[in-house]
Amino acid sequence: MTRGSLRGVAATVLGLGLWWLCGAGSGAGEKGGNLLPEADYTKLVTQDAKVVQDALAKGALDKKTARKVKATAFMIAVYAQVNMKGPHAPALAGLRDDALKVVKLVEDGNVKEAAAVASKLTPLPKAAASDKVMPVPLEKQLDFETVMRQFSSERVGGYGIEKELGDIAENKDALTAPQQERLALLGYKMAMIGHVADAYADEKNEGGKKTKEAWLGFAAHFRQASLGLVEAAKSKNDASIRTAVEKLSGTCTKCHDVFR
Repeated sequence: MTRGSLRGVAATVLGLGLWWLCGAGSGAGEKGGNLLPEADYTKLVTQDAKVVQDALAKGALDKKTARKVKATAFMIAVYAQVNMKGPHAPALAGLRDDALKVVKLVEDGNVKEAAAVASKLTPLPKAAASDKVMPVPLEKQLDFETVMRQFSSERVGGYGIEKELGDIAENKDALTAPQQERLALLGYKMAMIGHVADAYADEKNEGGKKTKEAWLGFAAHFRQASLGLVEAAKSKNDASIRTAVEKLSGTCTKCHDVFR
């Protein structure tokens, strides 16, 4: 598999639908617990909050950095909302609301106030509790193109996810423990993008092959591949990881053939 075969990753995630974690080993599931395991939730929020805080601490943002900050803060809102259950729900609702405030403030060019709000972004905030513990329509908070920019090169305000997966596929050297952990988190992040992507389905219902049904159909295949990457990465078996990346690539290509 070549890096070129992974160029459909970004378009494929457009085809993601609702994400369900299942099985006793996953530690999560819509009926069995949180969609995102607590330890991985904590790591994702922590790392993404640092990206947002560090960028805003520099002051004025160029277009690509503003785009990255908005997408990253938006992801924190997604992590919080999907795990918004039980006694911590008010705190997580508060975190979601603060993350979305950052998105809006950056959109409005108010970097100083955005930095102040971003300083409160933490996995389980104590002071940001909200009494509005109800899901909000996340798809109305940020356009999907900006969400998808995370897959793009860092030069244009992304995280280089597509290149990262391509490098894993091409490089046959043994993966390090940090790489394996990173791939597990990446699988969860893609799954979270997929969770919110479902809400954008109607706007992709363009007729021909581009139907809502097709969008959600590709979702099931990508969901399995995404979870396969998580499981393979957590198994720390390099062969399994590369097989999972290859399956992910195949799913990406099929979706990319329809949703470009």
